[in-house]
Amino acid sequence: MEDHLRMGANRFKRCREQRSHAEVARAKNESDSQHLRETCMSEVNAQPEDLIASETAFMSGDELALAERTIAK
Repeated sequence: MEDHLRMGANRFKRCREQRSHAEVARAKNESDSQHLRETCMSEVNAQPEDLIASETAFMSGDELALAERTIAK
C-alpha cells in the first residue's frame, strides 16, 4: 500500500512539474506573440492576421534569403 502511495505521489509530482513547464512555455509564447504583434504594427502598420491573409503563399527558404539580400542592397 505504501509503495502505491509513493508511486502515486511521484506521479503527481511529475504532473505538477509538467504543468509548471507548460505554463511557463505558454506565458513565453503569449509574450512573444504580443511583441510580434506590436512590432508588426509599428513597422508596417498592420495586424499580423491581415498580412497573412493578404499573402497567397509563403516564401521558401531560398526565396526568403534572396528577398533579404535584395532588401539589404
